[in-house]
Amino acid sequence: MKRLSKKLAERRQRLLERYDPEDLHALRVTLRRIRSRLKQLPGKKAARLRQELRVLADATNAARDWDTLLASAGQLLSAQQLATLQATLEQRQLAARENVTRMLQSASWSATFERWEDYEQTHAGVPGKAVSQRRRKLARTVRKLATARTRALAEGSERHWHKLRIAIKDLRYQVDATPKRARTAREADMLALCKQLQVSLGEWHDAVVHTRLLRELAQQPEPASDAAVTAALASLRKAVEERGLIPIEQARQTLNQTQVLAVLGPLAEGV
Repeated sequence: MKRLSKKLAERRQRLLERYDPEDLHALRVTLRRIRSRLKQLPGKKAARLRQELRVLADATNAARDWDTLLASAGQLLSAQQLATLQATLEQRQLAARENVTRMLQSASWSATFERWEDYEQTHAGVPGKAVSQRRRKLARTVRKLATARTRALAEGSERHWHKLRIAIKDLRYQVDATPKRARTAREADMLALCKQLQVSLGEWHDAVVHTRLLRELAQQPEPASDAAVTAALASLRKAVEERGLIPIEQARQTLNQTQVLAVLGPLAEGV
């Protein structure tokens, strides 16, 4: 497997040569994998580097949000409605993409990338102490996920579903950082479950973010003064909200399955 620093450098170069939403997604995934690996390592240096990488990742959020919103608009709107909204949406998308380009060319990116590359070379193998702590950390992560699952199913609020989504990501990338040959059968089941839930909750989260963006856009003077744009925005927002109900119900059904309790239960008890 390629070193993560090499993957990161390749994705950055591709984005600078020609922006593509898939390359941005791959860059974000690589950043999350790096941060997950750092989370498993002791020391202030790893924690500080993890925070620096988070700042870089956060700078890509808006671009991904507008990329996925444009894609959803193409699926949910009529050709006429899409034509009415396209310039308004693409203007925001372009600004967000330009911010990504500036971040990738910044001194902050270069310095953080160099620090990670040096760190990766120094810690090519996971330290023995970290290996001995891995299962204990995994048990804590599973307990956190089990608690988040219970609260999301009981409360059903956006805040609780979001916490569950983050807990699933944490578990997924923690298990993913473990070499396949070192994973237990239970950990393989965890990984499969996390991937399944990430799809549903990812689609739900996109709907939540898109709804917020559309609400904010409708309140701005320029779109609000155009009746056709306002109507198209309202139509898109309604369609996005309705579509967001489907994946959350899919996630709820998955979380209520008996095998999910079997996957999470034993490790949640520290086994």
